[in-house]
Amino acid sequence: MITPFAVSNQLTEYVVKQVPEYKVRKDTIRYGLEWTISIVIQITLVTIIASLLGILSEALITLLTGAVLRAFGGGAHFKSYTKCVMYSSFIILFISILAGSFLFLNFIHITLIYIYAMYIYILKAPVLHKTKILFNERKKLKFKVISLIFLTVLFLLTILIVESSRSNHSLITCLWISVLFQSVSLTNVHHSITDWLDIKTTKKGVY
Repeated sequence: MITPFAVSNQLTEYVVKQVPEYKVRKDTIRYGLEWTISIVIQITLVTIIASLLGILSEALITLLTGAVLRAFGGGAHFKSYTKCVMYSSFIILFISILAGSFLFLNFIHITLIYIYAMYIYILKAPVLHKTKILFNERKKLKFKVISLIFLTVLFLLTILIVESSRSNHSLITCLWISVLFQSVSLTNVHHSITDWLDIKTTKKGVY
């Protein structure tokens, strides 16, 4: 099966073969390529479906917010790429539909989510799995700090947007529900849910 891991692995082997001095950075190159390929596929899939549903702006905000936090903060994941794409795409579209039609977050809700997210990211981030061998303690701290700075910048920008405009509530709601979901994905509860879904979908033949 063609997956981002398989493609990035082959590309990395080619790069190392052509430029032998990159061999010491082989794992880092492969990880970067895998992440890039994965996010391109995810963006393409979500863009097509969201366009058909008329929620493209909401979906892109949800996706990009989650992608940045996922890149630096990590989180629970499935054992197969297909299930990761299916699950994350469903969550992105579900959040976008909720925010576009039914859900509204006011400033108090956003502040509570920000405080919760900061607490979880200080306590847990980064949550690593198959890439953890690439991270020493210094790099882990760096990624934690980047996550916290990103959350704080989002919060400050949200304050400015809410003060200056009343027409972006669905996008702001998408942004902060995405932050909330990514924060929850770092917790043991979400890892347990993901593991349970992984087992159930594997039994049903979803790969």
